[in-house]
This record gives sequence, structure tokens and C-alpha cells, in this order.
Amino acid sequence: MRPSETNLKLVSIIVLLISHRLQFVSLVELEDELRLTREENGKLDMLKMRVGNIRAHTWLKTDLALLRWLRVNKLNVEEAETAFKHNLKWRKINRIDSILREDWTFWEREYYFDCSATDYTGRPVCTGDISEWDIRQAIISGEGETLLRYMIKTAEDASTRVWKSQEMGKNVTQWITIWNMDNFNLAQHGCVQSLDVFQTVFNLFKHVMSKAMQDTFHIFGTNKDEWRKELLSLIPENELTPNFGGTKIR
Repeated sequence: MRPSETNLKLVSIIVLLISHRLQFVSLVELEDELRLTREENGKLDMLKMRVGNIRAHTWLKTDLALLRWLRVNKLNVEEAETAFKHNLKWRKINRIDSILREDWTFWEREYYFDCSATDYTGRPVCTGDISEWDIRQAIISGEGETLLRYMIKTAEDASTRVWKSQEMGKNVTQWITIWNMDNFNLAQHGCVQSLDVFQTVFNLFKHVMSKAMQDTFHIFGTNKDEWRKELLSLIPENELTPNFGGTKIR
């Protein structure tokens, strides 16, 4: 595979990951998310019966998890079941259950992405400093696929923190992701270069997003005072590293 093809694949899969996760992002918490209509309640019971004997982690078969498959498939039980099974198959093929136990020391150092922070409401916070990433180097050195797996690992890390919080009885159903794209160069990486470019890409996808989905995006410019004030209204200062306006030591 040529570097340019890997570049395109890298961007495509990152977009796919983002799109897949956005299907499951909402602005409501557990109590509101589980407020079902009569139709949803009936369809949920049907889906639970259809997947009940399928071996899977408990957190993948909770009412909330199954309800999200239903809602993203417009309450079509058959399509929700198919999507659920495809997800399990994808997890098995890609060994997702063991991905957090792999050695990511190099990648966490060279491609900083941390999911250890928590906001004021208990939601996991992930921060990725793309300004420091050398994606081109990863690709030309033959590590493009590993970088993709690292991106999947970060999503699994955040998901795991969410369901563990739920197991402890906390009202947490989502996580926050913050990207620093300062000096991220389109020519070098084959990805978005600046706020203007990112805003253009976002606008292209905006028409297919629900209002709630659109509201999950906050795109800031280079005014540090502006974005720092917003971030610190959501996340304690000691939970963020200096490049994200905080005091946490990496």
C-alpha cells in the first residue's frame, strides 16, 4: 500500500470512528436517556429477546446499550440486531477485549492522547495533542496500521471508564474529547490543518447530523483566553495539562 493510500485510509478510519461514536453521543444523562416511549419499550423488549443468548460482555447488553442501537437504527429491531452482531464480530476480529493490555508506551509518549481526566460531573475527559503528532513518520515507517489501532484503543479506554462508572452507580453515559490542532499541517499529515479547514469539513457533515449531535461540537480558534475559560468551566484545572489550559503534569 502506497503512503498516500495509507494516509487516506487513516483519515477515513478516524472519520469512521468519530461518526460511529457520534451515533452514541447525546446531551442527556442516564435518567433522561432511559426515558422510553411506549414504542421504544416494546422494541427494546424484542431486541433483548433476540440477543439474550448471544455471548457478550454485560455492558454491551445493558438496556442503555441496546436502546442506543435501536435509536440509531430508527427502532428497526432487525437492523439493530444486525448492527449489534456486527459490532461483536468487529471486536473479536480486532481483539478489542485485550487492546488495553497491549504495550502503548511509545505511542502514548509520541502521540499524546490521555483519557485519565474527569470533568465536574464525573464524565471521563480525553485530550489529544495532534499538534505534536507526526502521522507522516508513522506511515512511512510502516506503522500506520498500529496508529489506527492506537486510535481505537483510546476510544475503548474512554468507553471502559464510562461503563465502570455506571457499575459504581454513577450517572455517566458519555465522555468528552478535546483535540489541540495548533500547527497541525494538512500537507504533512493529510488531515485538517487549521480551524478554517476543520470548520469547512464540519459544515459538510453538519446537514446529516441531528441538532443534539451538532451541539456536541465546540470549535475554538487560537484565542487561549476564550477556550481556556470554556474548558475550565467544565473541567477542573488540575485535570488538564498546560497545553489545554490546566496545571496537570504529564
